[in-house]
Amino acid sequence: MRTRIIILMLICLTSSLSILAQDQIAFMGVPIEGPFEDFCDKLVAKKNLIPSYKEVSYEGLMTKSYIGDFWKFTDCEINIRRIVGIPNVSSVAVNTRPGQKFLAKELVNKYDELYGPHKIEDNVLSFEFTWTLPTGNIVVSYWKKYVDYLIIIYSNNEAIEHVKMKTRNVDDDL
Repeated sequence: MRTRIIILMLICLTSSLSILAQDQIAFMGVPIEGPFEDFCDKLVAKKNLIPSYKEVSYEGLMTKSYIGDFWKFTDCEINIRRIVGIPNVSSVAVNTRPGQKFLAKELVNKYDELYGPHKIEDNVLSFEFTWTLPTGNIVVSYWKKYVDYLIIIYSNNEAIEHVKMKTRNVDDDL
């Protein structure tokens, strides 16, 4: 009887760990965690990304840019980011090239399959689709008119909190 209980507990533990591993925010199979340079090196080695320009700082984020393919999108600008003063990677932003917006619905459906139903924000000028995971979120956004590309952002929870803090600081200026 004791053996059965122990086996049952091990099965439950294994299942729980498996579920947690599936919810880890990762970009192109590389978890968005750990030292910034290590993440960049892993992604470059795995996906043959081409450096676009050196590390730059913008809005409290240090960014390294690369050119590469993402899912069915070709020649994307892939920006790997970290929060200034923090050595770990925090988010990845993908800008697709013009003319690829037609893949948006298919991408949203694919993310729904992988992560469950999305939340949608329908603004006057743009659509924003969000999938929330325990360790971060994925956002796909695009303009309704004029701009013909998508922005796809994978953020860990640290990056989400950084954006909230920046928004609060801007609102405090009012």
